[in-house]
Amino acid sequence: MVQSKMNLDLILEDMNLFSTYVPNGPILDFGAGSGYVSLLLASMGYQTKAVDIDNYSVYSQNTYNKAMVEDQQRLWFELSKNLKNLSFSHYASTLPYKTEEFNAVMAYAVLEHIPDSMIGGTLSEIRRVLKPQGLLYISRLPRKKSASEYLARHLHLGCHERLYKDSEARELLTKAGFGIVAEHYEEVLPAYPEALTNALFPVLKPLNKLLLKTPFKLISHHLRFVCRRD
Repeated sequence: MVQSKMNLDLILEDMNLFSTYVPNGPILDFGAGSGYVSLLLASMGYQTKAVDIDNYSVYSQNTYNKAMVEDQQRLWFELSKNLKNLSFSHYASTLPYKTEEFNAVMAYAVLEHIPDSMIGGTLSEIRRVLKPQGLLYISRLPRKKSASEYLARHLHLGCHERLYKDSEARELLTKAGFGIVAEHYEEVLPAYPEALTNALFPVLKPLNKLLLKTPFKLISHHLRFVCRRD
């Protein structure tokens, strides 16, 4: 499901870091998408529930969204059918979980896809289902000062419509009732095109880690936030 070695390396880094903050579940993978992060978390032994928005119910009741939701459900079934500690659900507005149910919530490459009109309510729902002092782990939040996003936009390649200022993201989380425990820059070097970056991965991996220790980190692609529910 992940073809870029640069992306896979960051995912594994996030899984390892997440485990240092969260010794045990239950946990929620919010914005599960295809479910690959959910599967990794479950394979690490966490009691994992995963959720994604029902695009058909929320955005537009058309054939495309209906097929997307159905395809997602079929994929989720295949991923979880042999795992007792992994389950998937869709939601429309309110998350289908009890208040203060989870020790932690993972939000991996998802918040930038939530409309501004919905982000406040979404964070409130995430806070609701977290236990007191529960952890919210956000990774791959695209930055406005990202060199990769700038180049992709001007070269008419795939890019994110919603980019966050660092200060804007901090303010959003603070207003939603989260205290920021740690904040990191991620990915100075681009992960694409895969044919090139995979071939150069043995060089790009250490170079990227080196650049993150220099002022070049200020043009990095993503932000990572580790937060606790206040």
